[in-house]
Amino acid sequence: MMKIIYSRFIIVILCALLIAPAALSTAGAAEKPGTKIKVYESALNISRLFDTEEINCAVKYLSETDEAALKIIEEKTAGGGAAYEVILTLGRGLQEMFKPLTPAESDFLVKNFNYSALRQSVKLIAAAAKFLSYKGKTSAAGRALFAACMMSIHFESAAEAARDSELSPLVTKMVSIACQKICFETLIVNVLECESAGNYFSNFYKTLEYINKSQFSIQKTLGNERSNIEKIIRLYASLDAEKVKELKEGAIYPPEVYSILAAEIKKSPFAMKVARLYTDEAIAQVSEIFSKYGEAAKLPFKDAFKALEEADKKLTSGGYNNFFTMVSIPNFNRANTMIARNHAFLAMAQTAALLKLYKNANKKFPDALSACAAAPAGLKLPKDPFTQEDFKYVKLPHGGFILISAGANMLIDGKYEGGFDPKDFRLGSSDDIVMTENSITSK
Repeated sequence: MMKIIYSRFIIVILCALLIAPAALSTAGAAEKPGTKIKVYESALNISRLFDTEEINCAVKYLSETDEAALKIIEEKTAGGGAAYEVILTLGRGLQEMFKPLTPAESDFLVKNFNYSALRQSVKLIAAAAKFLSYKGKTSAAGRALFAACMMSIHFESAAEAARDSELSPLVTKMVSIACQKICFETLIVNVLECESAGNYFSNFYKTLEYINKSQFSIQKTLGNERSNIEKIIRLYASLDAEKVKELKEGAIYPPEVYSILAAEIKKSPFAMKVARLYTDEAIAQVSEIFSKYGEAAKLPFKDAFKALEEADKKLTSGGYNNFFTMVSIPNFNRANTMIARNHAFLAMAQTAALLKLYKNANKKFPDALSACAAAPAGLKLPKDPFTQEDFKYVKLPHGGFILISAGANMLIDGKYEGGFDPKDFRLGSSDDIVMTENSITSK
């Protein structure tokens, strides 16, 4: 009961963001929220506004503002362009995006989106939102980015709910995480560019907190991934060549090779018995590995990294010599690192909001990050997910700042006391994530 009350309380807070004066000045007070399907349709439509060359150019705008990229984005987005209308539609539907998925909405996502379509739509939305932020339309940009974040989470939930889907649960999560990262990076630029009142930044922080709580459980993802792998192994063990031919995802053997192999095994009762024993061994090994993955996923990144390395050692050293086990087990250590990076971007976006709150109140950024701990009630200073410590913060002489996450190696690689040059950073080997007063950069 308390969980339900808390969820409703969060939604009420989100509604305050949706009807804030800054939002009304952009979207129009008389406009009603759209349905989630209208949001999804708009996300699909934005890709249709660009040809292939324009898409490549527009996406480039996310990482560098060259003249060609700016021209394409400005042409499609400025002055009430078609991409701008898409952004407004996304924003109008934001309130609906925080409601549970209906079967119709889930079905729409699975039928109309695949991995590449989702990534492309989110990149174009982020590029248009970044342009609007620079043009001062931060509310419209922020609302669209929040909607795109939720759409990525919805896609994962919809794919998991589709029982006949052959999409890998873990790959689906990684695509959702990658899309959210794009949104979080652009949201950081959005909040740093914004000069709104303090309640905008408080609501920005709380909305990110809600999005984080909305994530599809990694434990469920691992459970579903394990079930999928076991299902594929058992399908091969059935020696039904026709059913194996229908596999689109997770195929282990070329169908023609498997047909010959299955026919030969069926000739011998002894061979069939060995095949069954071999399958049972594979299932037992998969169960053991995923049990270790599940325990590691509950740990802080530093401890999880060590636990996952230990789990992988047995796999890479030949400790599991079953062919099915060796070819079907995913690299969860890499996946866990991607998840932690996503948490880092989200936490840095929240920290950006706290820094802006401090600047609003004190006309300058703080001398130390700890000063942001005196934020409004309920807004805690986030930790770096990689180290579980405070982000490194440097106050620069000109009044700007640098905020750094240690990244996957859990070390601060760069020296940031004198400033930060993004061009030098990209050429280096650092996996630090670096935020300044107007940008965020990572490898």
